[in-house]
Amino acid sequence: MADEQLSTRQHKAFVTHQPSGPFLDIVPWNFPLWMPFKSALPPFVLGNPILMKHAPSTPLSAAALEDLFIDAGFDDGEYANLYITNEQAAKVLGDSRIRGVKFTGSTQGGMAVAEVAGRHMKPGCYELGGSDAFIVLADSDLNLAIEKAYGSRMVNNG
Repeated sequence: MADEQLSTRQHKAFVTHQPSGPFLDIVPWNFPLWMPFKSALPPFVLGNPILMKHAPSTPLSAAALEDLFIDAGFDDGEYANLYITNEQAAKVLGDSRIRGVKFTGSTQGGMAVAEVAGRHMKPGCYELGGSDAFIVLADSDLNLAIEKAYGSRMVNNG
């Protein structure tokens, strides 16, 4: 996070990293403890607060995660759960204090979030779909590949 000096013909040039403000993070139902960590850590590293909208089916996981942040000594407001509807999340995203959005979920949901973010000129990061590519190379052990493909798809089947 330290300033990075640049070599230029100018007298002095550098890149600096500073927090930009709160981000809205919208996460799906699967992996309800891991997914928020995965998406919240990059903005946290830069000093940005996170407003987390969990899937409606995971309120207990959401509360447990918020307790972890409190127990770890995070300040009030650095991480907060929002138990809100999609329509309310759109209003939050439109608020001028929110600096950007991270969305993980369906392509249709991502399109709806991106439309709101675009209307308000908010940067966004989107992980859409639900199926990761699985490529098996010609020199692979086919039986092992089948076993791993099946196991990875079924590890969190709801």
